[in-house]
Amino acid sequence: MKGSIQTDLRCPVCGLRLKSLEPRGLYCEAHPQTIHEGRCRVMFDNVTTRFRTYREAYKMLTRKRAEVDAGTYDARDYQIRSKPLAFDRLAEEWLEVKARRIKPSSLT
Repeated sequence: MKGSIQTDLRCPVCGLRLKSLEPRGLYCEAHPQTIHEGRCRVMFDNVTTRFRTYREAYKMLTRKRAEVDAGTYDARDYQIRSKPLAFDRLAEEWLEVKARRIKPSSLT
């Protein structure tokens, strides 16, 4: 399946990196009885999103996978810094298209 949940945290007992065991949480291969549900990140289609809990990260990963299956996924929706699909960016383009079809007095 596309995407993954990762963390920089290490096992408090042995120091190995924790791995994701969907949907349970993050665990150490040497100590599988220890499940960590703290901070992590979702890596999906070269977009990284950070979360405070594993549950939140799992929900987002599941949502993105469902959008891919439905054919509605657009990576630009999840770009926080550039916001290519933000209203203020698209509104100007929309007004330029509409300006050709409506009266100028309607735009003010």
